[in-house]
Amino acid sequence: MIYADDFPMDPKRRVKVCPYCGNTNFPNQTPDCPACGHSRRNLCLGKSGSLHENDGNARYCAVCGNKTRFFADGLLKAWDTGDASSSVSAKEELPF
Repeated sequence: MIYADDFPMDPKRRVKVCPYCGNTNFPNQTPDCPACGHSRRNLCLGKSGSLHENDGNARYCAVCGNKTRFFADGLLKAWDTGDASSSVSAKEELPF
């Protein structure tokens, strides 16, 4: 991973710690946080009905390319913010 921000997930692609409120108590492995109500999954924001699940560091959906919930909510910074902990500089030329 080349970005410092990431949300560790369980095998069912649900965050282990709620990125919105920090809750870690999820009875019955709920899909939503029981404390704040936000989704524990980083779903894509594509067309209605598309619920592609993505990794905790995905800014764009790996299936359709639309923004993800965590990125749209500001939980993940844009790749070109120049974050000093990133191993890729925004000024580096990308190979594609």
